[in-house]
Amino acid sequence: MRRLCVIGVGPGASDLLTLRAVHRLREAQVVFYPVRAEGEGSIALDTVLPFLPADALRVELVFPMVKDDKVLQDAWERAAKIVEAHSFERAVFVTVGDPSLYCTYFYIHPLIEKNIDVEFVPGVISVSACCASLGIPLVLGGETLLVFSGAHNIGPLDGVDSVVVMKIPKDNDRLEKLIDSLKGAGFSKIYYASRCQTDREMKGEGVPRKLDYMSMIIAKK
Repeated sequence: MRRLCVIGVGPGASDLLTLRAVHRLREAQVVFYPVRAEGEGSIALDTVLPFLPADALRVELVFPMVKDDKVLQDAWERAAKIVEAHSFERAVFVTVGDPSLYCTYFYIHPLIEKNIDVEFVPGVISVSACCASLGIPLVLGGETLLVFSGAHNIGPLDGVDSVVVMKIPKDNDRLEKLIDSLKGAGFSKIYYASRCQTDREMKGEGVPRKLDYMSMIIAKK
């Protein structure tokens, strides 16, 4: 059976790829990479380029960032068909961070897993990369951690010691409401981190007005 290896490439720094990831990349005949629109650049692809065979075929898969369920479902089915239509023995699907955390691949997994043997290779998640850059622990001892998407309203914060907000709201009103909720719940340290462990890294206390897509908020009591 054909094998597809879903590789977490970490935060975008080639030297943070795992040895297993490098091994799988070097034997790949096809590399699939997700983009939001046709022809758009890919951080995941750029990260793995140093390790790809020169003759490896590069294939973009479009995963639009919209809220229309039909548009999304059509895009996922189209992407799955593209993967299945390619002839290969060894292929990879590269994704920023780790496959287990907000990874677009899993939208097509149910559509291809019966016909293709799928392997997962973990990567450095953005949360740990940002904590490393900030020089702070995420949680210690018996502390509790909450990770959620800023695309949704924040839930109850009782008993939570650290909060990670991914996909930060771009709307200023929603962002200010989120920060007020964190401060009101006793989170005295609110950090912003973007593209950590890369040459475009930004980090510090407080949240800037201009937000990068590859960014997060880490709040601690």
